[in-house]
Amino acid sequence: MKHLILLALLFTQTALGQDRFETKEKLITTNLAQVEIELNEQTVLCSAADYGASFLKVLIPALADLTIMDHQNTGAGAPCVAAGMCEFFPGDGGFKPTDILDGNNSTELVDIEVSLTRVFHLDHEEKTCRVSLKENVKTTIRGIEFLHQRVSSLGERVIADCL
Repeated sequence: MKHLILLALLFTQTALGQDRFETKEKLITTNLAQVEIELNEQTVLCSAADYGASFLKVLIPALADLTIMDHQNTGAGAPCVAAGMCEFFPGDGGFKPTDILDGNNSTELVDIEVSLTRVFHLDHEEKTCRVSLKENVKTTIRGIEFLHQRVSSLGERVIADCL
């Protein structure tokens, strides 16, 4: 189950018939690292911190060395990745910590992919461009895909820099 945060923009037409707003992305880098992670009741949890709903999260301290941005949620104590909404009612299709926890095996060697993307938010009418940096973390833990994303503004530039 993937949960994506979608940003909806209202598109208006310019006199030339071109959409006023445009978003472009340019992949800067992708790195892959193998990390041994601890999977226990302190690192695998359902938490609503910074999400507004309870999500299955795995705390991975090693992410601090692999990423540029802070992937730690409020009060978590370590950077994390999230799989999706936790089970609210039995059988509702949500995740549970027991989907990951195994009393006989408390560690797992996982591949973690970290990608950096430059995002251009163009306004063709105003002839401006806002630039941001997006960092995505992706891994699979015991058959479940986990993701985490952070975005940081890099400021505004003239539109010619972004075309």
